[in-house]
Amino acid sequence: MPHLLAILGHILDTNQEQILTHPETKITKPQYKKILNLLERYKAQEPLAYLLGHNFFYNHKFLVNKHTLIPRPETEILVDLSLQEIGRIPREVINILEIGTGSGNIAISILDSISKNPQKYPRVNLIATDISPKALSLAKQNAKRLLGNINKRKNIHLTFKLADIILQKLGTKFDLILSNPPYIPTHEYEQLDPSVKKYEPRIALDAGKTAIQIYKRLLEKTASHTNEECTYILEGHENHIQAIAQDLAHNFPEKKIEIIKDLNQRDRFMKLLPNPNL
Repeated sequence: MPHLLAILGHILDTNQEQILTHPETKITKPQYKKILNLLERYKAQEPLAYLLGHNFFYNHKFLVNKHTLIPRPETEILVDLSLQEIGRIPREVINILEIGTGSGNIAISILDSISKNPQKYPRVNLIATDISPKALSLAKQNAKRLLGNINKRKNIHLTFKLADIILQKLGTKFDLILSNPPYIPTHEYEQLDPSVKKYEPRIALDAGKTAIQIYKRLLEKTASHTNEECTYILEGHENHIQAIAQDLAHNFPEKKIEIIKDLNQRDRFMKLLPNPNL
């Protein structure tokens, strides 16, 4: 019922309350055909967010399509953690890198919060990369919709770059690196719900044989682009994040690793900070 109301609201360009309180509302033939089409796609297990073309994240409506992962509520904590970290970094200008931006939901949410609190936060320059040109195109649309003319916001700057992880000639040393990378091993990916496996981009989910290689490569590729005090905040899967953290601690002893739980008390995030014992 809620999904049907969402579809009706989308086609009729109204809210669910109006639909329930005005049952006499007439539906045109073209609208009826569109509703039937969306219901058929929903019956085939296509996610509601793709049917509607948007999903809410951090109180913003983000455009989404088959080229971008659907933003999950638990990832909002990554935004919170990032804002906390930005607030404590003692620099007048903070350089941030987000790897795998997708729809741009993380980067845009962070920058919107910062731009609305110029007394609380320093100036932030954020570079967001993605390997998918079509994902980047949608992220740029979201940035324009939600941030408007960013040049008029004096304390934030956002740049999108087409790259696997990072471009070698950026010339920037980062204070904070963020990522919600592909973290589901292939053998587990094959067991995912059809609504995820069939419709969401595999490149944003499938980490290959073991997820640890994704995180190792991320740290190795960005190491020469970081300041000494650089912090990483990375999302991961509850079933693997402890083992990944142990492996990273062994291979990158210069980093102290903290594991942070999501709202359901599942291990979800890693914060990698400079090791104070070195």
